Order: sequence, then structure tokens, then C-alpha cells
Amino acid sequence: MNSFSTTVVAMLVFSVGTIAEMRAKCQLAANSTHEAIDLNSLHKTDVDYSVNSDAFPDYVYKFNLCGETIFRDSTCTEGATVCQLQNDAALSVFGFVDTIHLAYVNTDVVMSMTGSAVCPFDADEVYTSDIYFICDDVTSIAIKSEQPTKCHTEIAFHAPEACAVKNVLYKCKKNACEVNDKGKYTMEECIANCDIVPPPSPPPSPPPTTPARYSCFSNFTCLEVEDGSFGSESDCDVACKPFEQHFSCFNERCVHDPSGIYAGEKMCQVSCQPFKCVDFKCVADTDGPYHSHENCETSCIKPTPPPYPPAPPAPPGPMYSCFSNFSCLMTDDGNFRSEEQCDQACQPVRKSYSCFQNRCVHNPSGPFLNESSCTTACANPKYKCDPVGYTCALSEDGTGAYQYEDACTAECHDPADKLYHCDESGSGTCIESADGIPDQAQCNSMCTSSVMSQVQSFYNRVVLSRDVDLQ
Repeated sequence: MNSFSTTVVAMLVFSVGTIAEMRAKCQLAANSTHEAIDLNSLHKTDVDYSVNSDAFPDYVYKFNLCGETIFRDSTCTEGATVCQLQNDAALSVFGFVDTIHLAYVNTDVVMSMTGSAVCPFDADEVYTSDIYFICDDVTSIAIKSEQPTKCHTEIAFHAPEACAVKNVLYKCKKNACEVNDKGKYTMEECIANCDIVPPPSPPPSPPPTTPARYSCFSNFTCLEVEDGSFGSESDCDVACKPFEQHFSCFNERCVHDPSGIYAGEKMCQVSCQPFKCVDFKCVADTDGPYHSHENCETSCIKPTPPPYPPAPPAPPGPMYSCFSNFSCLMTDDGNFRSEEQCDQACQPVRKSYSCFQNRCVHNPSGPFLNESSCTTACANPKYKCDPVGYTCALSEDGTGAYQYEDACTAECHDPADKLYHCDESGSGTCIESADGIPDQAQCNSMCTSSVMSQVQSFYNRVVLSRDVDLQ
């Protein structure tokens, strides 16, 4: 049963039921543990309640209490009380009014409802919804839980009407009973005296649609016809093809054979004649010993030549050894197969040096080939500026442009950087200068009246270092 059929059944049941029975669905009588509850006052006649889905943010639930939804479309039809919408169009019905069941669950009042008959995610489930009514001074609505794969949702409804009430009075307004403190009727009296109009009967079900049928015509095309032989166009296309006769070759004659390898008599006649083998090729010949081309091909095969014998191993070549005087000589048990390999390896061990923290250390990739040249360079360290990161480092090969690291740091900066110099007026402030230092904070900390002599000395040192480096 589809959702439309379920809606029709629900509406038929609702239309024959009395309004009193509908109102009674929203009432709970007092018992030994709970007081009486009447939720009929929460029924709306102008606009539905709504709450957004937590599982799908663009989905919204529209529902009414103790009656049908105000919203209607082809899915959320008459008789629906909880509908799920997307973009103002109903997707499914989570509850019909005739299925409302109100009961106490522990301390909560729970309204349970059944909706559309089949859950698309689980054929054994139907659409269901539960509304939990919580006694509160302020009305608020929120999703309590959702189970999309089970087509089930739970809504928490906080409201003063969910609190136990006594002596509820009603008045008749627009052929409907509503709670009013100044009303003169009980619920039963209001229903008896208020001309409540029952809902109209649902529209009739549309006639069932007949599935399309297809037939194969003489030009081997498939067209839709009322009494066609095929239930789908694809089934028709598979069967609607020209008939092909297959042939086999028997005693040099072509004969009909449904499982024959030749798809036509002409193709069969080309192969079904005497053949002979000439230079390992099959050639048609009336005196050939083979009755068909296939018979010929099974025997007319060029023999595979025997494999060539493996090449003999290469004779051993001369071997070389490295002697203590670093010369290579031919020997029977040498370690090298050529004199060139021996010469490359037979070299005296060479020590290289690098300058590290103003002293020479062994470094296989160092720039100094002997300790004396390294010592000379380390005695006069020079610093160079890295043009990429603008940092100063000691030059291992002694080719740096600065004798002192602080002199290098003072001038090692991006050409786009601003430079600062202490104002010679003695104000203790830094000003932009073409030959200053790039660190304004350093300039400010140094450029005070108490350290003017230190700044001037540092500045002279930078200029002196630059003059020495340029010489």
C-alpha cells in the first residue's frame, strides 16, 4: 500500500468517526499516579507548528495537535497531522489523526502516531512519530531524537498546557471548540452544542496506469503498442534482429548448421574447398589434400627451429692490483678488471679541512686541501651575507666581505628595507638614513643620550669595516 492509499484509508476512518472521539484522543483521565491532562487547547486553526530537522538541516516538520495540519499538498493530504517538508513540499507523512494515541510514559505525556505505510529504508518499518509533552511555563519545540533509517522522529513540546489541569472550560468559535477561561461548556457540552463540520471525503483514487508494451516490426525496429509482446524496449531490441543462417563445411560442401562457424553461405564457400600447403601457407587447389581451409591450417605450420646453444663464457681478462706506491700492476688475483678502475681507486688518502669556530677541523668535503691553508684562513675570519635569507655566516673559504660579524649584520638586509640612524642633534631618537641599520628597535635602544658615544663608535666601526672591505 502506497502513501496515497494509506492517506485515503486514514481519511475514511476519520470521516466516519465522531468529533467527540477525536477530542477524546487528546485527553487523559486522572489515575492513582497522574492527574488529568487535556491537550485540545493546543489545536491550531490558522498556522501549523514547525521544527527543523537535526539530521537534515533543510528538512522541516510541520504538525498540528489534536487535528489535521493546516498545510496541504499531494503528499500531506487531509487526515495528516505530522508531515516532513523540504523546500515547501511534503516528502512523507509521519502521523495521521486517526492513529493518535496519548499515554503517560513514566512522568511524560507522550502522543504516538503512525504515518505512511512503507519506510523506504526498511520495508518492515512504517513512518512513526512521538511528541513528548513537558510541563513548562514557556512554550518551546525541539527535536528530541531522529532515526532516519527507521523513519521515526521524536519531538519535545514544552508548554503550560502539558501541566495537569482541572475544570477546563470551552467556548464554541467558528464551529470549533477552544479553551477559554470564560467559556460555559465542558468539552462534551461544547461538542454537543457547537455545529462542528466534519471534513470532506477524500478524492477518488486515480485509475491504475497500464505499463507500456513493445512489438518488433518487419524493418527490425521496436515500437510501443498496446498489445506488444515485450514488457520493455530493451527486451524487444535484443530479440528484434535479422535472422542469420549458419553453415558448416562437410565433405567440401556447405550445409546448414545452427551452430556452424560460418555466418553465411558465401563465407562458407570461400573456406569449404580443397587446399594445399605451400611454404607453410594454405592455398586453394582443386587437387589439394585438405578439404577446407581450417583443415589445412591445422597441419600447415612452420616448425619451430631448435634453440640456439648458449654462448660460451667469456675468457677471463687481465686483473690489476694496487700496490703500496700507489701504482697499478697486472696480477693473476687482482681486485680490478681494468687498469682504469684500479687507477681511480689507487690514490693516496687526502685530508680536507674546514674552518669551524675559528679553528681547523677535518671535513671530507672541506674547501682546504691542507691544514696550513685552513689555519691561515681561520686566523682571519670573514663573514658573508646570504642574499636569500639575509643572514650572516662565517665564510669557510675566507672569501667573506666583512671582517666582523656585527658589521655584516648591520648591512645584511633586504634592499627594500628602511634604514635608521641616530639623530646627531642628540635628541635620542632614530631617523631614516641611507647608511643606517635596518633594526629600528636596536637603533632606538642604543640612541639615548647616555650611550651616544657607544652608538657613534658602533657606527664608525661599521663604516670603517665597509671601507676596509672595499679596498
